[in-house]
Amino acid sequence: MIVRGVVLGALVAALSVGLVAGIGPPAERTAAQDGEATTHRIEGTAVYEDGRPLSGEQVFAVGTIEYIGQFGRGRIAADGSFSIEVEDGEYWFQLEHGARRTCVVTGYESPRPDAEAVIVVAGEDVTGIRLVITVQPGSTDLAIKCYFPSRSIAGIVTDEDGTPISDLYIRTDLTRRVGQSQFRSEPAGGTRTVEEGTFRLFVESGPDVVRHELQVEARDFSECTVSGYQDGAVRGPASFPRGESDIEGLRVVLSGPPMTKHAPVDCHFATPLLRIEGTILGHDGEPLEGVNVRATGTFATSSRGPWAAEATGSSGAFSVEVPEGTYTLTPFIDHSDGECDLGAYRHGTVAPDRQGEERVLVEGSNVTALTMRLPQPIEELCRRVHGVVTTATGQPSTSDRWVSLYGEEDLRGYRRETDRQEDGTFTLYVAEGTYALGLGTSDGNRCTVAHPLQDGAREGQALIAVGEQGVAYLRVTVSGPPEVSGLRCSNPRDSVTTQLQPGWNLAGWTDIPVAVEALFAAIPGLQVAHAWDAEAQAFRAAVRTEGSVSGDLVRVSPGMGLWLYLDGEQPVEWTQPVVSESARTNLAEGWNLVAWVGEEGAEPGAAFASLGANLQTAVGWEPATDELLRYEPEGASGGNTLQRLNRGDGVWVQVATGRDWLQPGRPEGPPE
Repeated sequence: MIVRGVVLGALVAALSVGLVAGIGPPAERTAAQDGEATTHRIEGTAVYEDGRPLSGEQVFAVGTIEYIGQFGRGRIAADGSFSIEVEDGEYWFQLEHGARRTCVVTGYESPRPDAEAVIVVAGEDVTGIRLVITVQPGSTDLAIKCYFPSRSIAGIVTDEDGTPISDLYIRTDLTRRVGQSQFRSEPAGGTRTVEEGTFRLFVESGPDVVRHELQVEARDFSECTVSGYQDGAVRGPASFPRGESDIEGLRVVLSGPPMTKHAPVDCHFATPLLRIEGTILGHDGEPLEGVNVRATGTFATSSRGPWAAEATGSSGAFSVEVPEGTYTLTPFIDHSDGECDLGAYRHGTVAPDRQGEERVLVEGSNVTALTMRLPQPIEELCRRVHGVVTTATGQPSTSDRWVSLYGEEDLRGYRRETDRQEDGTFTLYVAEGTYALGLGTSDGNRCTVAHPLQDGAREGQALIAVGEQGVAYLRVTVSGPPEVSGLRCSNPRDSVTTQLQPGWNLAGWTDIPVAVEALFAAIPGLQVAHAWDAEAQAFRAAVRTEGSVSGDLVRVSPGMGLWLYLDGEQPVEWTQPVVSESARTNLAEGWNLVAWVGEEGAEPGAAFASLGANLQTAVGWEPATDELLRYEPEGASGGNTLQRLNRGDGVWVQVATGRDWLQPGRPEGPPE
């Protein structure tokens, strides 16, 4: 059922304590009061390329710009079938978060033949849609938009000996025009090769498309050469300009040593290779053995590669083959569990922070006699940091797997990154120094380091000291509602757990400022949230609707008190961090609804002592009996029913004049 809005029901009858009625639980909201829209169904199936059904995930129909706000969703059944109920309109198709994929829509001829799949619902059901899903290794997206197949690129992938390579992910990197002279690059269509090594991938061909550049996900190889395309450039990347006709008969050959880190390999057209040659020296000027060199193309005219040289011998000499183009050079040490990136070539030396890296032009002939000298002993540039990333329940966090260390103090600008393994572990090799930790994940919106080796200078940030022994084990925990983002990790901070009952609860938000959707994501049974606008002396509300949250309450802030209405029959435990800002409240004249984060079980007299005669009334809530509890400073002891304040509770505070209030027993703030 599609409901356009919600209305107020009857007030909860719990105002018998003689208080102003307006501060009680807001009127309960119901879900069928002010009209319904005529709806139809979008039905179809979702399958992988090999025909296996996709099941258990959600598929979304999201209104286009002309129908913004309209939305529908359905759960994909075990046989791959789905059904979405929507109003008349035009909808984009999207899939729920998971491993990054390509989604192609077939079985439907749209009156809107855009590249992005627009489904038009006009007075009747739309059936027979077939979603074909291709899984791409690596990162994670919150929602994967689906496309119509408008143009295809086909061929075969082999190794240097001509042996077909199956189950290889091949895709394009799309360059799109987004303005008169502005362009944007983004991952585009992808597919996997079949047993014979052949592939056919569908790509966009809209008016804003400039070109597609071919890439492969191939950790066992580092070079990708393309032939069989008559319009291929004399040199440079395997780039295919916008067009309507299909491209057939490509031959993609993979070669070179294995990649030492997970990254797509850019393909280039088959062209003669030239060499970049030189010598790697230690900080003492002596040749270094066992150092690899990677050349990475820059600008659109160069093949990015990357291109790798074999490890240096006793002479320290290296030689890497590349097509003509412009390159940056990176010396690195290849360890069994990861790679130590030593920095970037810069005017005869190596810059560990990669600042001011020099570009090497290869045009018409080999580049020879380069020298790269390390600024310090190689051991100081390659300290091992090992750790694991888990969810709050202890499961490995493997979504969007990158982990980064960001240099602090003297290492500002220095950054190293790697991918987590299937078990959530990671290993990085970095220079000695102090680092902040960041990671990519869609398992939560917060990460903490269990035992940071150095306290952060800024509140909440975990700084990790890497010395001679490296770091043997870091435990990183991801928590909070799922959200696609890059996170900077913090020290574990104070937290509070509140038991929420079915029905109305008076609780507080103690975490950092976020969109109200994060509150609803953290409490799945939450249906309605109300906050109090102290300046206007009025409520603001947010309501869970079909697939979204609506209302004039759009953000929650530290120290904000909330009326929360939960459905269901069982209590829910809600745990959230406590930031120091939640204890600092700017009280306005009249009623204020705030979070209590001071001492657990505090007596009201002690809790509100700093307010003095300015305090008129304080009110709490007992959800078990739906009863408002009162405290008045001059009230008789038997007349005050609010006996204690629990951390994480919401509490009404009425003051005669506005003032700032710093709660006693508050959480510690940042160091001075």
